[in-house]
Amino acid sequence: MPRKYDEEATERLVEKLGIELERKIVKSICEEFKLDESCDFLTLEELRSKHFGLGFCHIIWKHQKKILKRDYNIYWKSPAELDPDIRFD
Repeated sequence: MPRKYDEEATERLVEKLGIELERKIVKSICEEFKLDESCDFLTLEELRSKHFGLGFCHIIWKHQKKILKRDYNIYWKSPAELDPDIRFD
């Protein structure tokens, strides 16, 4: 018999983890590029538009991979790693 679960609770948890991951990625990028502390409160899209341009996805993916491995023990591959013949920007 299939296991029953609370779909709404699962969705809330996934959303919470997504927000937590984005905050960690933003903080990691700000630390690496030595941006002022106010950037810690930006979203990834705001960070990209204020400080970065083309190729920002590669920066995000690098930090996302590091954080997923370190904090969640998840071995994640970026789209560029999965499909090296495609140019991402």
